[in-house]
Amino acid sequence: MKSSDCLIGSLLKLERTKQEKSQREICYGICVPSYLSKIEKGSVSADKKILEKLFQKLEIHYEINPEFTTAYRVKLEEYYHKIYFNFETEECYQELLKKDMELSHSELAIDWLIIKSQKDEYTTLLLKEIENQMTVKQKSKFQVFCGQHNFFDFNEEEFKEFEEACEILNQSYGYLLLCYQYLSRGEYAAIHRLENRITTMALQEGNLFSLADYYMVKGTAYGCLDMDEMMMDYYGRVISLLENTGWRERLVDIYYNIGATLISLKNYNVALTYLGKAEVEFGICGSSLYHKKAIALIRMGKIEEATIELDQMKNVMEKNELTLSADWLKYQEACMECHEGYLHNPEYLTLLEELIEAIKKDYHFGHLYFYKEIIIDTYVAQRKYKKALEFEQKLSLVVRKNNT
Repeated sequence: MKSSDCLIGSLLKLERTKQEKSQREICYGICVPSYLSKIEKGSVSADKKILEKLFQKLEIHYEINPEFTTAYRVKLEEYYHKIYFNFETEECYQELLKKDMELSHSELAIDWLIIKSQKDEYTTLLLKEIENQMTVKQKSKFQVFCGQHNFFDFNEEEFKEFEEACEILNQSYGYLLLCYQYLSRGEYAAIHRLENRITTMALQEGNLFSLADYYMVKGTAYGCLDMDEMMMDYYGRVISLLENTGWRERLVDIYYNIGATLISLKNYNVALTYLGKAEVEFGICGSSLYHKKAIALIRMGKIEEATIELDQMKNVMEKNELTLSADWLKYQEACMECHEGYLHNPEYLTLLEELIEAIKKDYHFGHLYFYKEIIIDTYVAQRKYKKALEFEQKLSLVVRKNNT
């Protein structure tokens, strides 16, 4: 069956679904429901008169102007190009949105709706209805774009499909999203295995952002494995690449991660310097940044200053309905660190164990490394030697698995 038959059938189904009308309602007086079902599946080449009546019933016009199709196919590709190279897309999107009706009822409909799905959850649900009628490339684009906003909810089958979609898309953009998925799953070795492919592809594409972004995720993976020197090496590459570009704000994550790592290394003054760069240079200070500043100050013995940062952290979280349970537990843990003898407090140990489970649920496993030493110290202080050994062995197992 011709691809045009599949597209027209898909458009009919999309519009009928949007209007919440049944097949029987739409085909009444035109054809039998079973014939409309075949049209929607693209399994028949429908009679043009029947198609015209079906479109009229839905009150839509199918755009066939070749000049329109040619011009807007180029504009759609321009938008995809901006996505892949991390350029500003809003102006381009607004221009396309002005032709929403024509694009949605033309042979460009699926590619346009894939773009719309990044901003509109309802469009995503509609496209899922016709996913099996997309071309292989369209389906891979759709799955990759969906995966961009879905870091924790994939089951194994969906994740396998996402990997395959990135392979089909065959661009550094898709492979980078895959790396972020691996990071969220704690599969750091998989990030390392993609290095040659992504860096070579980014250089061939001339995609500076992809190259820098890969170095960022690779550095973060090393940080999650407690390999600080390698982390700093890759973060240094990101700073060199982005320092004088329009993507300089991306460095806020680098400065924050360096600051957090230096806290683990007990280099508190320099940690505060990097955390301050993230705040002062970029005007960004969310709950995580307040938290890290507070921890550094607490461990320097500056409790009063730390309390100010914790109050700021609490204010930010109270205003955000989506604050994760792990973040509230991080706040409570920091507050307890302000008190003498906290390592020997059974309530502190209970809180830490709750925090461990919340981090596993809300964040990737690497976040536990920030608390590694204090968790072990608390187990030892409270004579939970077996638990201390088990926790240390679990972290060591992750490191070994990701270095094989």
